[in-house]
Amino acid sequence: EKLARASGLRLRIDLERLPQSAALAESFLPATATNLMLTGGDDYELLFSVSRKYQDRLEPLISQGDITQIGECLPEMPEDPAHAGVELWREGARLRLSALGIERSGFDHFA
Repeated sequence: EKLARASGLRLRIDLERLPQSAALAESFLPATATNLMLTGGDDYELLFSVSRKYQDRLEPLISQGDITQIGECLPEMPEDPAHAGVELWREGARLRLSALGIERSGFDHFA
């Protein structure tokens, strides 16, 4: 969310694309696993963004499974302030954090 607001962008994250370890999937119900992926610590992958004009350079890495595209940066901010920053999508529908039973948590490095 901080990245989106600082950049004046809206981030669309597709939940189906989030990498999930076998251990997480085997240990938790799907809703709990999603909550942990979005709010838990011990991140093991780096999040970065690339301008669309350079995206074709990443295609070989995506097809080889070296990186995972989990969403996109959109230039326009939403009309509804409740959706400012990050949008979560599943099966083509936008979701609210409250609908997923997710509360903001985790370590804030800038607190």
